Amino acid sequence: MSRLEPRKMNPVRFQMLGPIAMYADGRRVPIGPDQLQRLLAGLLADGCKPVPRDRVMMWIWDHIKDDETKQHEALWQLVRKARRLLESVGLHDVLVWSQGCYELRVAPEDVDLHRVTGLLEGSLKAAIEGDEDQEAALLEAALRPIRNAEPLAGLTGRTVDAFRHKLTEQLLKARLRLSQLRISGGRYADQISELTELTAEHPLNEMVTWLNMHAFHRAGRQSDALREYQDLQERMADQGMDVSEALSDLQVRILRRDPALERPDAVAFPGTRGAASPRRLKNIAAGASGAAEEPRPEEPPTGDENDRGGEEAPEEGSNEDTREGEREQPHPTPNATPGSSHFAFYGRVDIPGGVIGTVNNNR
Repeated sequence: MSRLEPRKMNPVRFQMLGPIAMYADGRRVPIGPDQLQRLLAGLLADGCKPVPRDRVMMWIWDHIKDDETKQHEALWQLVRKARRLLESVGLHDVLVWSQGCYELRVAPEDVDLHRVTGLLEGSLKAAIEGDEDQEAALLEAALRPIRNAEPLAGLTGRTVDAFRHKLTEQLLKARLRLSQLRISGGRYADQISELTELTAEHPLNEMVTWLNMHAFHRAGRQSDALREYQDLQERMADQGMDVSEALSDLQVRILRRDPALERPDAVAFPGTRGAASPRRLKNIAAGASGAAEEPRPEEPPTGDENDRGGEEAPEEGSNEDTREGEREQPHPTPNATPGSSHFAFYGRVDIPGGVIGTVNNNR
């Protein structure tokens, strides 16, 4: 190998579930200041797809200034730093500018978030096909390595917080679905500790209490099941809320020791199959891959598509036309909220007067 050839350091992996991090040859590589971390997070969040420039700026600063010139300068400088960082671990020519978008061309499987996403989308397909054993296995494989990991831990800002909240909500739904499958399949005892932990994390989430009541009941601990209901009722009353009719009905059925509660399908909330109907699951699966597509300018990009200098700050004293070319391109207007991701696994279950199947942060 020529001495001039860069040393290849593979594989390079990115972590988003936890503090954002980059690893090369198993060694953690410091990313740098918060703004550089937010830039990489924004480029990685949507499955390593092209991200419109305005959306990248929202990830970094949460706003776009009326006079964008200085903000564009700052963005170009951050992009240059990101490229140098990526090149230091052997990733050359992977951060490109094309058609009004930045794109970090790394494989989704090299990002922990998207490895988990792939497993969860596989579990969704298994749910549609009615293969609950396969669905549970994929959910468990997805959730086991990221237990209690806070997405993008340590980063702050409205865009980051919106992304974190959406992702946390989806992961919670996946955990609840797995608990439902385990209870239905007879593994109710080992779900009690999991659901008790979730109750502490989400004290107003009715689906957590619903599943925990079923787990306690099947374990022969009816008094504990009823205590779960009473505790939730008191917490919700403190917030001026009432428990849902379905949960109240479950309390009555446990008091009566209704034998129908032993049926596998009794764990599903009335009117749902798991966390959503089969048709809803199919609609989510059909739209999951394209939900994050952004409208982009039709005209060709300035200069070569992979030209790493097309949007960078020029050398001192130069007057680089390509920078003006980028500035004059129309800015795509994203349909999605900046910071949102493309995945959707089970969808929200809306219950009148309740918060089943969604994150509730009123603690």
